[in-house]
Amino acid sequence: MTTRPKLPLQLSEGHTSPVVAVVVPSELTTAGTSGCETAPMIVEDPPQPPTILRPGAWTLGPEDRRQPAGRVYALVLESQLPEFRLHEPGIRADEDPEHVHAQRVAVRRARSLLTSGKRVFPGALRRGLAASMTSLSVATSGVRDLDVLLGAIGQRTESISPELRDGSQLLLAAFRLRRSTRFDELESLMEGPRYAATLRNWQRLGSVYRVGGDEPGPDALLPAGVVVDAALMAALHRVRDGGRRAHATDELTDWHELRKRLKRLRYLVAAFAPMYPDGSMDPVVRRVRKLQNVLGRLQDHATEIALIESVGAAMGGRGALAAGALSDQLHRATVQDLERCLGAWARFDHRSVRRTLRANIAAYD
Repeated sequence: MTTRPKLPLQLSEGHTSPVVAVVVPSELTTAGTSGCETAPMIVEDPPQPPTILRPGAWTLGPEDRRQPAGRVYALVLESQLPEFRLHEPGIRADEDPEHVHAQRVAVRRARSLLTSGKRVFPGALRRGLAASMTSLSVATSGVRDLDVLLGAIGQRTESISPELRDGSQLLLAAFRLRRSTRFDELESLMEGPRYAATLRNWQRLGSVYRVGGDEPGPDALLPAGVVVDAALMAALHRVRDGGRRAHATDELTDWHELRKRLKRLRYLVAAFAPMYPDGSMDPVVRRVRKLQNVLGRLQDHATEIALIESVGAAMGGRGALAAGALSDQLHRATVQDLERCLGAWARFDHRSVRRTLRANIAAYD
């Protein structure tokens, strides 16, 4: 007879969702017999108010390295959902743009986990959730990019010719209108059935039980430590390859790709750091964040250029002239950004990061 460690069930305060029966693969049942048995799973009927899990319900730790990867990945994914939902009221109130930013980051963290766990999670459900998260990421980015631009444009317009100041005000009004449109699109998405399905699937995939006949991934029963160790080293390898390519080409698109790879590595490290010696991943996070910040400035300027040129071309007249002046200013800034990126990558010691990761992995070999 085989047994599995007791799973602490995570419930939110005042949770009133119905309990339904789901199919549990025999490898994860307490009976250890062939076939399947039923077990309860909590399913939330979104949209719901944001919920916060009770402190201490479950926390990731080194002992979870021996647990099945399917179990640990699911619990980590589930733990990210309350943070995502926490910002829903703030987004709907539209009083502080940081709520949109925070939810966008929460989506990216979850997407990073889904990508890392493509051989762990049930395939069809993972792909469906990843696709809906991509749509949500596009919607939140559309609002966030304009928030960043609107926050910076006041200072930028002060440096253009006084004769174009009236055009810059027209341009500013056009940006505000576009931001309002993008926010309406985000709000409409959040009120629609696809958003509700995203929340429902997130919670389903965040369960340790597979639903229906969707088989778990081939690595679901491997020890979580083995799977996570490999995922972190693979993410660092992609960063190294991306950095070498960007350094060789010095193309904006390659620097942007490197930035995305750095984010994936950072999100994975943050998600699974508790599985390693306390504080041992801090040097990795610091090094990655430092390089990421330099690349972020380049990407912010590139995004602003695209928005300014797009809106200016649509406006014509004085607005287009002001947009041209702002675009020239930002193009000059990106030349300096590219120089900083070259230097930042040269200073990024990926060998040191690799040694740190390997040392942390070796601590549990």
